[in-house]
Amino acid sequence: MFTRRSLIKTASLALPASVFPAMALAGCAQGNYAPQVLEFDALGAPAFIKLERISERRAKMLFDAARAEVLRLESIFSLYQEASEISRLNRDAKLSPASLEILEVLKEARTLSEMTDGVFDITVQSLWQAAIKPDSAKEPSLKEGTSRANETYSRVDYRFVKLHSNSVSFARPNVTITLNAIAQGYITDRICFLLQKHGARSGLVNIGEFRSFGPKTWTLGIQDPHNPVEILETIELKNEALATSSHRGGYINDQLSHIIKPKIEDGSGKPKFISVSIVAASAMRADGLATAFTMMEFDDIKRVAKLAGVKRAILVKENREIIRL
Repeated sequence: MFTRRSLIKTASLALPASVFPAMALAGCAQGNYAPQVLEFDALGAPAFIKLERISERRAKMLFDAARAEVLRLESIFSLYQEASEISRLNRDAKLSPASLEILEVLKEARTLSEMTDGVFDITVQSLWQAAIKPDSAKEPSLKEGTSRANETYSRVDYRFVKLHSNSVSFARPNVTITLNAIAQGYITDRICFLLQKHGARSGLVNIGEFRSFGPKTWTLGIQDPHNPVEILETIELKNEALATSSHRGGYINDQLSHIIKPKIEDGSGKPKFISVSIVAASAMRADGLATAFTMMEFDDIKRVAKLAGVKRAILVKENREIIRL
């Protein structure tokens, strides 16, 4: 369960860059109110914010605040920043005090782990580290039955993460976590809340996952995982979030997807679904469930989807079969 490339394009924003200045000029002629767009990099990937019916000056203030908040949250959740909270937790096996933000994400991660009977598990970071650094080219670190594989999998269990009132600790040595399958959604949610708090009426935020707010309905197209230049299905989003997870977002080797199953007997198996898209009220929840559902049986997905308040799910099999909930 790891970070993956988004497979979603927004039909409403699929415009040449030269169109945006024309839109802004048209807004000036109507009281300086028009759609305003910010494109930037966040969490190592392209991101954007689009705000409806807002002045250019006001939008700039909100965009600046949003970018500052993204940078602050990256300093908590980035595995690539040595001083981030998650890096310090992985290094020291404890974090005290822990920020409210990381505690919120860890609590949601625990909820998703319990809902999915451990399929969603943030402690799979140890598997990722072992997979990208095998003992040798001939003997991958996660090859079932090897002593190193057994030892690595023994450190994978979400219950090893202990949450306290203002701190976090690990119950055994050498546990490490990743929040890449949930933190992008959380940051997307937080930016939406920030924009609304400061007066934005309606908008669409994409920081790894999508979330809309306000009265506007947004049309988004989900890419076909078998043919990325084609749209598999369109989604209308209003005050909702959309996340997509795909095993085709990257492979560590010929056998192992970047989304790694937390149980040793399933570690090298093929995914149940090659792509899953989830619509939910929260981008954080949609983010986590989209990843977990790729590894789950359909009956279990139906149970969890109902329990978790999923509004819509689109699941794609290797044989191109599409299942909709």
